[in-house]
Amino acid sequence: RPAIIIAVLATVLCGVRTAQELPHWRNSEALFRRALAVTKINSIASNNLAHELNQRGDYAEAATLLAEALQHKPHHAPLLNNYGLSLKGLGRPAEALQAFQTALTKRPQFGDAANNIGDMLSRADRHEEALRFFRDAEALSPYDASPPYNRANTLRKLKRFDEAIAAYRIALARDPKYTKAWNNLAIVLAQSGDQSAAAEAFEHVLHLTPDDSSVRHNYSLLLG
Repeated sequence: RPAIIIAVLATVLCGVRTAQELPHWRNSEALFRRALAVTKINSIASNNLAHELNQRGDYAEAATLLAEALQHKPHHAPLLNNYGLSLKGLGRPAEALQAFQTALTKRPQFGDAANNIGDMLSRADRHEEALRFFRDAEALSPYDASPPYNRANTLRKLKRFDEAIAAYRIALARDPKYTKAWNNLAIVLAQSGDQSAAAEAFEHVLHLTPDDSSVRHNYSLLLG
Protein backbone atom coordinates (compact mmCIF):
# COMPACT_ATOMS: atom_id res chain seq x y z
CA ARG A 1 0.00 0.00 0.00
CA PRO A 2 2.76 2.60 0.73
CA ALA A 3 4.10 2.14 -2.80
CA ILE A 4 0.64 2.76 -4.26
CA ILE A 5 0.15 5.84 -2.11
CA ILE A 6 3.52 7.26 -3.16
CA ALA A 7 2.75 6.62 -6.84
CA VAL A 8 -0.55 8.47 -6.55
CA LEU A 9 1.06 11.35 -4.71
CA ALA A 10 3.78 11.62 -7.34
CA THR A 11 1.21 12.25 -10.05
CA VAL A 12 0.05 15.45 -8.37
CA LEU A 13 3.39 17.15 -7.90
CA CYS A 14 3.08 20.87 -8.57
CA GLY A 15 4.71 21.96 -11.79
CA VAL A 16 7.43 24.35 -12.75
CA ARG A 17 7.43 27.87 -11.57
CA THR A 18 8.73 30.39 -14.23
CA ALA A 19 7.01 33.71 -13.21
CA GLN A 20 5.29 35.42 -10.32
CA GLU A 21 1.51 35.91 -10.67
CA LEU A 22 0.20 39.47 -10.81
CA PRO A 23 -3.28 39.73 -9.26
CA HIS A 24 -4.29 43.11 -10.71
CA TRP A 25 -3.42 42.53 -14.36
CA ARG A 26 -6.51 44.32 -15.69
CA ASN A 27 -5.46 47.72 -14.35
CA SER A 28 -1.87 47.14 -15.47
CA GLU A 29 -2.97 46.07 -18.94
CA ALA A 30 -4.99 49.26 -19.44
CA LEU A 31 -2.01 51.35 -18.33
CA PHE A 32 0.43 49.64 -20.70
CA ARG A 33 -1.99 49.76 -23.64
CA ARG A 34 -2.42 53.46 -23.05
CA ALA A 35 1.34 53.97 -22.99
CA LEU A 36 1.69 52.15 -26.31
CA ALA A 37 -1.15 54.14 -27.85
CA VAL A 38 0.62 57.37 -26.93
CA THR A 39 4.25 56.45 -27.68
CA LYS A 40 3.87 53.69 -30.34
CA ILE A 41 7.43 52.36 -29.92
CA ASN A 42 7.93 51.71 -26.22
CA SER A 43 9.90 48.59 -25.34
CA ILE A 44 9.14 48.86 -21.62
CA ALA A 45 5.38 49.13 -22.16
CA SER A 46 5.49 46.36 -24.80
CA ASN A 47 7.39 44.06 -22.48
CA ASN A 48 5.13 44.76 -19.50
CA LEU A 49 1.95 44.33 -21.53
CA ALA A 50 3.27 41.09 -23.00
CA HIS A 51 4.02 39.88 -19.49
CA GLU A 52 0.41 40.55 -18.49
CA LEU A 53 -0.87 38.76 -21.60
CA ASN A 54 1.36 35.76 -20.93
CA GLN A 55 0.11 35.61 -17.36
CA ARG A 56 -3.48 35.15 -18.49
CA GLY A 57 -2.65 32.84 -21.38
CA ASP A 58 -2.99 35.22 -24.34
CA TYR A 59 0.24 33.92 -25.83
CA ALA A 60 -0.53 34.69 -29.47
CA GLU A 61 -1.18 38.38 -28.84
CA ALA A 62 1.88 38.59 -26.59
CA ALA A 63 4.08 36.93 -29.22
CA THR A 64 2.87 39.31 -31.93
CA LEU A 65 3.48 42.33 -29.71
CA LEU A 66 6.97 41.15 -28.74
CA ALA A 67 7.97 40.22 -32.29
CA GLU A 68 7.15 43.77 -33.35
CA ALA A 69 9.05 45.26 -30.41
CA LEU A 70 12.08 43.07 -31.18
CA GLN A 71 12.23 44.50 -34.68
CA HIS A 72 13.18 47.78 -33.05
CA LYS A 73 15.26 46.32 -30.19
CA PRO A 74 16.53 42.89 -31.28
CA HIS A 75 19.10 42.69 -28.47
CA HIS A 76 16.71 43.56 -25.62
CA ALA A 77 17.06 40.62 -23.20
CA PRO A 78 13.76 41.07 -21.27
CA LEU A 79 11.82 41.23 -24.55
CA LEU A 80 13.55 38.06 -25.73
CA ASN A 81 12.82 36.31 -22.44
CA ASN A 82 9.13 37.20 -22.54
CA TYR A 83 9.03 36.19 -26.21
CA GLY A 84 10.35 32.81 -25.18
CA LEU A 85 7.55 32.47 -22.63
CA SER A 86 4.98 33.31 -25.32
CA LEU A 87 6.46 30.73 -27.69
CA LYS A 88 6.51 28.16 -24.91
CA GLY A 89 2.81 28.84 -24.27
CA LEU A 90 2.10 28.42 -27.99
CA GLY A 91 3.72 24.98 -27.96
CA ARG A 92 6.85 25.99 -29.89
CA PRO A 93 9.57 24.70 -27.55
CA ALA A 94 12.55 24.82 -29.92
CA GLU A 95 11.90 28.49 -30.73
CA ALA A 96 11.26 29.26 -27.07
CA LEU A 97 14.58 27.72 -26.06
CA GLN A 98 16.37 29.72 -28.73
CA ALA A 99 14.78 32.95 -27.48
CA PHE A 100 15.83 32.23 -23.89
CA GLN A 101 19.36 31.34 -25.02
CA THR A 102 19.63 34.57 -26.99
CA ALA A 103 18.38 36.54 -23.99
CA LEU A 104 21.06 34.98 -21.80
CA THR A 105 23.72 35.67 -24.43
CA LYS A 106 22.71 39.32 -24.54
CA ARG A 107 22.63 39.55 -20.73
CA PRO A 108 24.80 36.83 -19.13
CA GLN A 109 23.67 37.78 -15.62
CA PHE A 110 19.96 37.30 -16.48
CA GLY A 111 18.80 34.75 -13.93
CA ASP A 112 15.26 34.46 -15.32
CA ALA A 113 16.59 33.49 -18.74
CA ALA A 114 18.88 30.84 -17.22
CA ASN A 115 15.94 29.47 -15.22
CA ASN A 116 13.75 29.32 -18.32
CA ILE A 117 16.47 27.53 -20.31
CA GLY A 118 16.64 24.98 -17.52
CA ASP A 119 12.88 24.55 -17.67
CA MET A 120 12.88 23.91 -21.42
CA LEU A 121 15.78 21.46 -21.17
CA SER A 122 14.09 19.57 -18.34
CA ARG A 123 10.87 19.34 -20.34
CA ALA A 124 12.93 17.83 -23.16
CA ASP A 125 14.36 15.23 -20.73
CA ARG A 126 17.78 16.86 -20.93
CA HIS A 127 17.93 16.82 -17.17
CA GLU A 128 21.65 17.06 -16.51
CA GLU A 129 21.93 20.10 -18.77
CA ALA A 130 18.88 21.60 -17.08
CA LEU A 131 20.44 21.21 -13.64
CA ARG A 132 23.45 23.28 -14.70
CA PHE A 133 21.24 26.17 -15.78
CA PHE A 134 19.11 25.96 -12.64
CA ARG A 135 22.29 26.18 -10.54
CA ASP A 136 23.42 29.20 -12.55
CA ALA A 137 20.01 30.82 -12.07
CA GLU A 138 20.19 30.19 -8.31
CA ALA A 139 23.50 32.04 -8.15
CA LEU A 140 22.34 34.87 -10.40
CA SER A 141 19.02 35.34 -8.54
CA PRO A 142 19.85 34.59 -4.89
CA TYR A 143 16.46 35.68 -3.57
CA ASP A 144 14.31 33.89 -6.15
CA ALA A 145 12.79 30.60 -5.02
CA SER A 146 11.99 29.45 -8.55
CA PRO A 147 15.43 28.09 -9.62
CA PRO A 148 15.97 25.80 -6.61
CA TYR A 149 12.32 24.70 -6.83
CA ASN A 150 12.72 23.82 -10.50
CA ARG A 151 16.04 22.11 -9.80
CA ALA A 152 14.34 20.04 -7.09
CA ASN A 153 11.60 18.97 -9.52
CA THR A 154 14.24 17.85 -12.01
CA LEU A 155 16.17 15.95 -9.35
CA ARG A 156 12.94 14.19 -8.38
CA LYS A 157 12.51 13.05 -11.99
CA LEU A 158 16.00 11.55 -11.73
CA LYS A 159 14.99 9.87 -8.44
CA ARG A 160 17.76 11.72 -6.64
CA PHE A 161 15.49 12.27 -3.68
CA ASP A 162 18.01 13.45 -1.10
CA GLU A 163 19.25 16.17 -3.45
CA ALA A 164 15.67 17.09 -4.36
CA ILE A 165 14.74 17.47 -0.69
CA ALA A 166 17.75 19.74 -0.12
CA ALA A 167 16.82 21.87 -3.14
CA TYR A 168 13.19 22.21 -2.01
CA ARG A 169 14.46 23.37 1.38
CA ILE A 170 16.61 26.02 -0.34
CA ALA A 171 13.51 27.24 -2.19
CA LEU A 172 11.58 27.38 1.08
CA ALA A 173 14.38 29.27 2.79
CA ARG A 174 13.97 31.88 0.07
CA ASP A 175 10.17 31.83 0.21
CA PRO A 176 8.77 30.20 3.38
CA LYS A 177 5.19 30.54 2.09
CA TYR A 178 5.86 28.76 -1.20
CA THR A 179 3.03 26.24 -0.97
CA LYS A 180 3.95 24.32 -4.12
CA ALA A 181 7.42 23.72 -2.72
CA TRP A 182 5.99 22.53 0.60
CA ASN A 183 3.61 20.19 -1.22
CA ASN A 184 6.31 18.73 -3.45
CA LEU A 185 8.68 18.43 -0.52
CA ALA A 186 6.05 16.42 1.35
CA ILE A 187 5.57 14.08 -1.60
CA VAL A 188 9.31 13.51 -2.12
CA LEU A 189 9.78 12.90 1.60
CA ALA A 190 7.09 10.24 1.32
CA GLN A 191 8.80 8.77 -1.73
CA SER A 192 12.08 8.62 0.18
CA GLY A 193 10.38 6.79 3.06
CA ASP A 194 10.34 9.57 5.66
CA GLN A 195 6.63 9.46 6.47
CA SER A 196 6.95 11.57 9.62
CA ALA A 197 8.70 14.46 7.86
CA ALA A 198 6.23 14.16 4.95
CA ALA A 199 3.30 14.50 7.36
CA GLU A 200 4.92 17.55 8.94
CA ALA A 201 5.39 19.16 5.53
CA PHE A 202 1.77 18.47 4.56
CA GLU A 203 0.61 20.02 7.82
CA HIS A 204 2.64 23.11 6.97
CA VAL A 205 0.94 23.35 3.56
CA LEU A 206 -2.47 23.05 5.18
CA HIS A 207 -1.54 25.78 7.63
CA LEU A 208 -0.83 28.05 4.66
CA THR A 209 -3.77 26.89 2.50
CA PRO A 210 -6.36 25.26 4.78
CA ASP A 211 -8.99 25.12 2.03
CA ASP A 212 -6.83 23.33 -0.54
CA SER A 213 -8.71 20.10 -1.17
CA SER A 214 -5.94 18.56 -3.27
CA VAL A 215 -3.43 18.92 -0.43
CA ARG A 216 -5.91 17.42 2.02
CA HIS A 217 -6.40 14.53 -0.38
CA ASN A 218 -2.63 13.99 -0.67
CA TYR A 219 -2.28 14.06 3.09
CA SER A 220 -5.10 11.58 3.54
CA LEU A 221 -3.35 9.22 1.10
CA LEU A 222 -0.21 9.45 3.17
CA LEU A 223 -2.09 8.72 6.39
CA GLY A 224 -3.88 5.83 4.77
